[in-house]
Amino acid sequence: MRRTRQLFLPGLCLLAGLSAVALVYVGDHFLWHGFNRRSGYFGTEFMRSILYAINDPYAIHIVALIWFSYAAVTTYLCGWVIWRLFRQG
Repeated sequence: MRRTRQLFLPGLCLLAGLSAVALVYVGDHFLWHGFNRRSGYFGTEFMRSILYAINDPYAIHIVALIWFSYAAVTTYLCGWVIWRLFRQG
């Protein structure tokens, strides 16, 4: 069981992170509210002034990296908690 979790969970985290990155780029392209340059990026309010000061082509990549991190860490934590619950049960 441990070997399965060692292989499955990192792959799941990578898939979740790549999905989040795709969401950022697609949202920016289609001008979705909260996912484009004009309305600001959802989840990055703590660094809004920095993203505004940076040139636009670079800001989208920074936001994509932040969203990748959000998704990968959240997926890992949820997967670890679920694995622990099933192991104890």
